[in-house]
Amino acid sequence: MNNVHKDIEIASRIIENKDLADYNIQNYAPIYLFTTENIKGIINNIDILDKNILTVSSSSDHIFNMLLAGAKSIECYDINIFTKYYYYLKAACVKTFTYDEFLLFFFPTRFKNRVFDDNLFYWVIANIEDSQAKEFWSSLFKEYGGKKIYYSNLFINLYFKSTYMECNNYLNNEDSYKALQQRLNNYNYKFYLVDIFNNIKVLPNKKYDFLYLSNILDKLSCNSMLDYALKVKEILLNLNNYIVDNGIIGVCYLYCYLDDYWDSISDGRLRSSIVRNRYFKDSYYYKSFNGINNLKGGLLKDRDALMLTLKK
Repeated sequence: MNNVHKDIEIASRIIENKDLADYNIQNYAPIYLFTTENIKGIINNIDILDKNILTVSSSSDHIFNMLLAGAKSIECYDINIFTKYYYYLKAACVKTFTYDEFLLFFFPTRFKNRVFDDNLFYWVIANIEDSQAKEFWSSLFKEYGGKKIYYSNLFINLYFKSTYMECNNYLNNEDSYKALQQRLNNYNYKFYLVDIFNNIKVLPNKKYDFLYLSNILDKLSCNSMLDYALKVKEILLNLNNYIVDNGIIGVCYLYCYLDDYWDSISDGRLRSSIVRNRYFKDSYYYKSFNGINNLKGGLLKDRDALMLTLKK
């Protein structure tokens, strides 16, 4: 069981922009308010229906969209413990709010900024199911109020409301949102605090149909591109033990994967076509779709892609 009081203390210091030098913050990072990926593109290119899935917890949007797409089971992992608390907050929002109330809670309006509105926040906290998550958010809310939490460094918010509504199927319309509400009522959230790079054995001894890494591998630090490629292949080989035969690993989400900008960056990693072509030509394939930066289409270089590998 994690120490929720320590987690609250570190979250408070982040909100107050205080120094964290005296803390071991490996398991703490800002929370993505919503996805930075076009999850609709992912769902349209991966067979989710009746599949057992292991995915990053992150903003919880992967969970919500995969539930809506009919996944049989979804378990989650992350190195960031805050994502666990955020899931319970966001799930309580979906279960508690109407579609319009949810949008009002998360997005500022033109004339009246009501993000994380205090009256609505009281209501949400009362409906958080996990006791530690309830203590975490109620403690922060009592100290800072909703608006200060929303605009603090505890959260990362990169896109406009319209983009989030376009890339998340559960936010496309009220009917999809209501369908998610029904699925969440029967969903049992399982979270594993895991460092995929170094401590994979924390994961349960079981196999999944689809294991999703988002762009975690782009955060791996190595001394050279060769060392990086070898470490990535080692990680993927270890992860194969958690995949059924003919199961899929979503190796990396690639933003604007045809843009040669990534090739000009010395540490381009999997973002770089040079790195992928030099070290990852065999046993890997790609599914492309409209990029998060241009969901309506447009230039070819604006397309995003999934780098995938199939266990045979």
